[in-house]
Amino acid sequence: MKAYLIEHPKLKWQGISTWPPRVGGAYGPGDKFPMPGEGNLENVEIREEDYIGPKRLSVTVDFMGRKYSGQLPADDPQVVTNLYQFLKKHLGEPVSEIGKQLVDL
Repeated sequence: MKAYLIEHPKLKWQGISTWPPRVGGAYGPGDKFPMPGEGNLENVEIREEDYIGPKRLSVTVDFMGRKYSGQLPADDPQVVTNLYQFLKKHLGEPVSEIGKQLVDL
C-alpha cells in the first residue's frame, strides 16, 4: 500500500503515528531544540527487539549543527525493515521533505 510517509497507516506504534520521529539529545542554554520534522536525516539503523522495546529504527537528525537521536517503532516489524531501506536512500535530506514522499511499506 502506497501512501505519503507522514500519513502512512502502517507507520504506527500502538495506534500513534511515529512519523516524523521525535528526537532528543544534550543541549545547553540558548540552544533551540528541534520540533518533530525539523533537521536533516543523518543516519538510520535497525535495532532488534530487546529490553528497551520492539524492533525499531534508531535515527539521527542534524539540526543547526547538532546531532539529535530518536527511536522509530512500528507495530509490524516488516514495516521497520521496509522503512529502513527507504530512509537509507534519503540520508542528508530534510525530515519534513522525506515525509512528503510516497512509500510502500
